[in-house]
Amino acid sequence: MTRTLIEPGVFGVFRSVLLLPEGLLGSLTADQLNAILAHERCHLRYRDNLTAAIHTSVEALFWFHPLVWWIGVRMIDERERHCDESVIATGTDACAYAESIVTVCKQYLSSPAPFAAGVTGSDLKRRIVSIMTFRMSRRLTITGKLGLAGGALAALAVPFVIGALRAQTLPPPPKYHFEVASIRPSDATDQTNRLGPTPQGGLRGENVTVTQLIALAFGVRPFLIVDAPSWASTQRFHVIATPDVSEELAPGAASAQRQAFRERVR
Repeated sequence: MTRTLIEPGVFGVFRSVLLLPEGLLGSLTADQLNAILAHERCHLRYRDNLTAAIHTSVEALFWFHPLVWWIGVRMIDERERHCDESVIATGTDACAYAESIVTVCKQYLSSPAPFAAGVTGSDLKRRIVSIMTFRMSRRLTITGKLGLAGGALAALAVPFVIGALRAQTLPPPPKYHFEVASIRPSDATDQTNRLGPTPQGGLRGENVTVTQLIALAFGVRPFLIVDAPSWASTQRFHVIATPDVSEELAPGAASAQRQAFRERVR
């Protein structure tokens, strides 16, 4: 029992417990209370909190995908529908069950956590209509189950198939070397400092040190380079390196293409 004015519900993911608010016994009849308990036992039996917690993690990873959020709403609808059908299937009076849900809604707050399975979740109006008319979902046949499994496998396989086909159609990345490299000391008054690839795949450095060049080539921070002569960090140069194979990088190139472009320059 809890003193918090929250609806009866199953809380916890791995060691779930059923919390009932104080005063619930005085608000419901015996039949209504048994219906509420049967509903929550259904949530416990099928580990609905664990399923909801897993999907919440998926939502956190793929927050940008609207289909993930739609699936989350549908999961809540279906888990409540299943529990409602299970309660009615045991012979519970539909009117008493519907009244118990309405009474809980009037007196207690719904759970704020999506992975805490309560009794008032999903579309209340539609649930009450379904309970009173006892419209149960049709059970899946073997053919339906195989079709559903096939659809799930296809949904998982499509991205891999597209990726494999795309990888076969993309041209191999060019392998080149710097054909010409121009290195000259920079002017002591020059304050510029730029280092990076050119649009044609070469390298251009303005007023850069040898330490900066080493850091770029090996992908490390300059402070990780030790035991180098002092001039490597003080003397500055202008460097222009031209590749033997020119490579144009389109302005709207994908991130992976830009990264591969930079890696080849390194």
